[in-house]
Amino acid sequence: MFWWRSSENFMQLQDELAGTENRLSVGRTRYNEIVGDFNATVRRFPTNLYAHTFNFAEEPFYPVSPEAKQVPQVDFGQPATPGS
Repeated sequence: MFWWRSSENFMQLQDELAGTENRLSVGRTRYNEIVGDFNATVRRFPTNLYAHTFNFAEEPFYPVSPEAKQVPQVDFGQPATPGS
């Protein structure tokens, strides 16, 4: 019956990994949306006058590398042997 518990733990780990990836993606998207709104406000008249007066400048977007868009590969194959 131990294999059943291991299977449950593995499924829970997969769910947690998927949830973490989703939260990261949502966070990046929200950040970039807010930065886009901020940058538009900094450029728009008359707020650009205030932005220039108080040294507000456009902020960079959060870069997303192609590797970050890929689903991470997790190898649960052979367990590591001591000494290797």
